[in-house]
Amino acid sequence: MEAQRQSIDDLARRHFGRQLNGQKDNDIALMQRLLDENIVTSRDVRQLQSMGLILGQILKSQKGLSWIIYIDKYGRSKALQVRGFEKEFIFPVTQISRKAEVGIRVNVAEIYKELEQTVIDIRNKPPF
Repeated sequence: MEAQRQSIDDLARRHFGRQLNGQKDNDIALMQRLLDENIVTSRDVRQLQSMGLILGQILKSQKGLSWIIYIDKYGRSKALQVRGFEKEFIFPVTQISRKAEVGIRVNVAEIYKELEQTVIDIRNKPPF
């Protein structure tokens, strides 16, 4: 995961003289700028997914989530799990790449808010 984060940090340093620091506003703004200035494009799937990983790291630290490896019939994926909800998962890694690949303009802050709302919705679910 660190190598993926580092690849985005390297781009931000090289193009803008700024770095990722784990702070939500800073990191989201830098990722948005990389997209808006076409430094990272829809063809750069690995870097887009690295951005999703960075969003996940921010969400993890702010909302107390845990990274897990989710395995299903399609394979393995990195996912975030809300503590206390063993069957509820969030998949931030592909959030940016899926939108970019189909030509949707990516708004990184909006994606973060959607992920944040998903955490709230999971936590507000009544127990079964």
